[in-house]
Amino acid sequence: MLKRSETGAFLRSSAQRQLMLDETLHRRLLAHFENELSLWDADEQSHLMMIATFSIAPSGLAVIEEIALMVVAENWVPYDSLYEKRLVDALAKVRARSVKGLRYSLPANKPSAVAMLQTGNNPVGLYIVPLSAEDGYEDALNEMISTRPDIDAWIWRIADGEMPRLPLNS
Repeated sequence: MLKRSETGAFLRSSAQRQLMLDETLHRRLLAHFENELSLWDADEQSHLMMIATFSIAPSGLAVIEEIALMVVAENWVPYDSLYEKRLVDALAKVRARSVKGLRYSLPANKPSAVAMLQTGNNPVGLYIVPLSAEDGYEDALNEMISTRPDIDAWIWRIADGEMPRLPLNS
């Protein structure tokens, strides 16, 4: 639980120990993880996962040195947008095997499979083309798909409207 104080912010860990977050790191956290915090705030069923390194100050307080956040769905699967959340929720309801991809340091303007779905002979790469996709995004996506003919592709272009049906019989 993130709580604000006059000198920074406190986080409560699962061990019920308070972790001190200094004001500078708190500001950087809010700026860098704005998307994750907004997604977490928008959905009460989602969880906010934190990984951090900390040290113990001479006062005995545990002080966070570095921190990263990741928002996950109710079933603990990570997502980066409301559209990914809809796809993750849909995948959780089907009886097909799926694997959720993570972007790590790949920028949002580069295409990447959101997930892989295995329902038949070939796996299916699940792609979401965001509203913010710039010129060249579709070309890069098509080129990436064409390099792997052994993997079928399902594409949800957000600008086209609702999520297409999942390819459960491929």
